Amino acid sequence: MFTTNIKKQAMLYSTIMKGLCEKRRNIIFLLILLVLSDIFIMPVHAGTLDPGLIIYNAPSGAEKNNDFTVQVRKEAGEWHDLFGYNAINMNKGPFMDPAVGPLNNQTFAYFDSDFRSRIEVKVTRNKGTFTTARIRPSSYGITFSRNGNSISFYLYHPQKISLEFDGDIYHNLFLFANGTEVNPPKEGDAGVIYYGPGLHDAGTIDLISGGTIYIAGGAIVRGNIRGTGIINASVRGHGILQNGGIHINNSSHISIEGIIIINSPGWCIVPNQVDSSIIRDVKIINKGVSTDGSDPSGCRNLTFDNVFYRIPDDCISVKCYRVTRSNLDIVIRNSVFWSDAAHCILIGPEGNGTSTKRLLISNCDFLECKYTGSDYWGVFAITNGDNMTIRDITIENCRVEDFSCSNLVAFRIETNMWVKAPGGPIRNVVFRNITYNGKNANASYIKGYDSTRCVDGVIFENLQINGRRILSAGQGKFQLGPFASKVEFK
Repeated sequence: MFTTNIKKQAMLYSTIMKGLCEKRRNIIFLLILLVLSDIFIMPVHAGTLDPGLIIYNAPSGAEKNNDFTVQVRKEAGEWHDLFGYNAINMNKGPFMDPAVGPLNNQTFAYFDSDFRSRIEVKVTRNKGTFTTARIRPSSYGITFSRNGNSISFYLYHPQKISLEFDGDIYHNLFLFANGTEVNPPKEGDAGVIYYGPGLHDAGTIDLISGGTIYIAGGAIVRGNIRGTGIINASVRGHGILQNGGIHINNSSHISIEGIIIINSPGWCIVPNQVDSSIIRDVKIINKGVSTDGSDPSGCRNLTFDNVFYRIPDDCISVKCYRVTRSNLDIVIRNSVFWSDAAHCILIGPEGNGTSTKRLLISNCDFLECKYTGSDYWGVFAITNGDNMTIRDITIENCRVEDFSCSNLVAFRIETNMWVKAPGGPIRNVVFRNITYNGKNANASYIKGYDSTRCVDGVIFENLQINGRRILSAGQGKFQLGPFASKVEFK
């Protein structure tokens, strides 16, 4: 009996062990599948997929700029190299360096993170030593440490920044630290035109109602995006649109989000008679004459949020160009603007007998503004033409850094090469909590055209220039008139 029990126990043990071995084999097999899935099924856009950190491989054919080596890591983690893309900006103005020329190569790089832990960035300048470095916007308060030809610093949340060495603003580095995407579309999803990692010569791409054009991180799409008479459509992703722009006409509920635009041959984002729409987290670096960042015409309830524009013309020009509707309730907020050859924000001049009302500019940073002649001066500019009425404009909580050659405010009503008639009145403009630190070399001006085409009511509340609260036109170096009334400094 004892022997029989031993045999039974031995058989039972053998059966159990066999089952355990099979389970172990199954577990090991599943683990192998998981590892293989990470290798073969993980998103192909990710050159490196560190939990909470995505580094994108550049597609074959992407133009590289070797001025900087850029590396990122989660705190105390492994360093990952970022690809330094080449972009071209324009140096156009009275201080153009003949040795530099009108067009310059600069670098930009990007990555995604959920920022659950802070991200350390290390930037090495590869072409010679440097004396000074700065990270802008200055209002971000990003400090760095230096080790030889490298600087290191931390980012705690998504930001778009400019790194400049020895004051060189033409061969600088833009770093776009994105958040991770929320519910990005997948290739094959209904209604999605999907551009995965790689270089795509797409030509003209039609955006349709209910559709999405998705440009994944690691993708470069060469082409133009067009949409007319559409609703509930989007352009999104963290990839690059190159050599083209986005034109949307007579549409509503459109979102353009996350992408980078470089080398557009014309106006970059053009919403004509577009309602209830948003342009968010878009980054633009451009090089050509007459290549404005965005030109909304006849739009209502349109928002620009968290954009970063470096433009060789107007960053945003609100107008009524070839449309018959007024602009109403446009918001520009939480953004960074850099104009190499015109205004940062311009209202006008094309008015077409309509109006622009209830425009808000809030919590923005302005890094550069420059032009050779005073006709195109103005970080904040209104050039009112074509019988347009402009009123109820609020500019608040904005920070202006020193600029090369422009002025802070340029309001005028006139006729010029762009319009057939002078504009109508400008009424009820409020500047609130504006800081400007810089030379203030050129006077700001506010002037009308005649007694009916006049500027009526401009209030400056807590305008700070170089740390001084401005309480009069003289203190702020403002020229008032003719035909400008009720201009107050508080």
